[in-house]
Amino acid sequence: MEKYMIISPIGEGSFAKVYRGREKYTGRDVALKFISKLGKTEKDLYFLRREIDILRKMKHENIVDMINSFETNNEIVVVTERGLADLYQLLEDDVNLPEDTVQKIACQLVSALYYLHSHRVLHRDMKPQNILIFPGGKVKLCDFGFARNMTMETMVLTSIKGTPLYMCPELVDEKPYDHSADLWALGCILYEVYHGKPPFFTNNVFHLIKMIGKESVKWPKPISPDMRNFLEGLLTKDSTQRLTWPDLLHHPFVRTGVKVPHLTESIIGPLTQPPTEEQRILKQQQIKAKGVSRGPSKLLSKFMPDEHRKDTQKSPGNKDKNQKKSKIPIIQNTEIEPPPSSTLPPPVELKTNQSTLVADSLTMQEDKFVSTRENLNTSILTNRTIDEQQIEQHAEQIESMSNEQLMNLLRQESFYKLFETIQTTILSKLLECTLNGASFYRNMMKILRFILQSDMDPHLIISFTNKIHVPDLSLKHLKAILDHPTIRKEPWFAHILYDILIVIRLWFELITAYTLQQLNEEQCKFYLTMSHEFLEQTSLILNLASSLDYTICCETLMILIILCESYEDVSPLLCQAWYDPIRLDKCQIWPAIAQLITTSFKSENSNIEIYNETLMYTVATMAALTYPSQCLPDALLEAKIKKQFVFFGNIIQWH
Repeated sequence: MEKYMIISPIGEGSFAKVYRGREKYTGRDVALKFISKLGKTEKDLYFLRREIDILRKMKHENIVDMINSFETNNEIVVVTERGLADLYQLLEDDVNLPEDTVQKIACQLVSALYYLHSHRVLHRDMKPQNILIFPGGKVKLCDFGFARNMTMETMVLTSIKGTPLYMCPELVDEKPYDHSADLWALGCILYEVYHGKPPFFTNNVFHLIKMIGKESVKWPKPISPDMRNFLEGLLTKDSTQRLTWPDLLHHPFVRTGVKVPHLTESIIGPLTQPPTEEQRILKQQQIKAKGVSRGPSKLLSKFMPDEHRKDTQKSPGNKDKNQKKSKIPIIQNTEIEPPPSSTLPPPVELKTNQSTLVADSLTMQEDKFVSTRENLNTSILTNRTIDEQQIEQHAEQIESMSNEQLMNLLRQESFYKLFETIQTTILSKLLECTLNGASFYRNMMKILRFILQSDMDPHLIISFTNKIHVPDLSLKHLKAILDHPTIRKEPWFAHILYDILIVIRLWFELITAYTLQQLNEEQCKFYLTMSHEFLEQTSLILNLASSLDYTICCETLMILIILCESYEDVSPLLCQAWYDPIRLDKCQIWPAIAQLITTSFKSENSNIEIYNETLMYTVATMAALTYPSQCLPDALLEAKIKKQFVFFGNIIQWH
């Protein structure tokens, strides 16, 4: 700090303080960003240093210049050039700007983005606050806290970063996205600079997300054909049809003012060039692979349910009695020794910034309002604990981990301790019905889902799930949210419910992929208890799901089919306990199934394909529950068959 003098504070966020400063001996005006190291892990610091490295390498006249960076015992300090103001402050003064000024700003921002995308860097937080104004009308892009340098193998991203007002439709809908997300944000900024407010603006965040996905752009005042066509191209909801490189450079609105830097031979695979056929195929593969792991988004429902299965699945209810059985790993609390530190997987990505938006396409309840524009532009998630930040880190990293990296992760004692710690608080946080709690919970379930559906050694996975009590805690949480009257009103409730069902289903699949005949008596009782606990919640889930999203119905019915199949090859005692007609009647399974069959399709809840899938699984579930198992004694078998005829007779009457 001996080279700089602090003059006055500029701003303060959740993770950093920014001061106006002066460089000694030269008198140069600078901005000093102080980032505290306190409470940060080595991974946190690794990603902070990576952000600094990205900014240090970016040398362009429309990107803020990083002058210096250094560390003290308690802080990381980044020194950059200081602008006169940011674009947001300019809008507050002038409300809106004339078209010729907007055009000059557009040309400079297009130049900056072309440079970034040429180097395969996505900014991911384009907004007026991150555009600095310099003398002579020059603008520069700043704040690379969310920036991501994409590798040659990475064609799309999934982590939700940015500020809601400037997010593209694929981002708010939790779909994989690419560099065109920056271009959508550019369109929003230029629209706001000209009209005085963003193209989609409301004080209700949930309504904002609906507007971005559904509503068309309005044009409240006269605008030239070239500028309107340019903004319409950037604000195209379909990312595959959005105005992008290289056509963007030649658009009449900016072609005379854009400065295109010469690309050196060292730049490989710039995002500003049309993708090759191989890259297009890879991109589609990644969109499909990364898109299916999200919640019950209507636009992603076509991937359900089969895409979530670990292996190619046989048709529902079609039992393969000749399937080869393997011995099931013993379910016990096996202690796992951590590997040598040299084998730990490298960190993949951490983004921690005050404008983080939770990875939810439905992010805030309908009746909660954000009263000011500043609240929409800044953090929705604040004051998060260290545990919450660590879970978010793991949730982002796990998407790109290999099986070997996953195995190393499960061998880390600190990973177990993290899950043991959060288990005492995560449910209570969720039931507070806050966005923080929902984000925290969904990140945890995402980690569990990726582990359960991996191709790792099942012994390791089962040992992990036992040690952190995956099945019993998941079922406990399921019951808690179904019994909680307030949480059902939350717009993200369907996502939470779906996440829990996915984890429960994957756990049952993991066990039944082998054979229940290999379990000892205590393990059989535990499996039966878990089965019954799920059965007790089934009718309520189905009744709720039919008004939420039919993908939830599919998941619920799949679990029932899996359970029925698993009990066909076990001891008569277990089989009788599962197919007990008194228990089935008490759980109200048949009325819930009847409601699914007799309820007409509701287009607002899902699409027709997933509705048809639901009917298919409903029929398969009916067949599974009334299947004349050889394990049942005559009296119970007779009752089961009688139930089958009575039920189908009632269905015919209802129709």
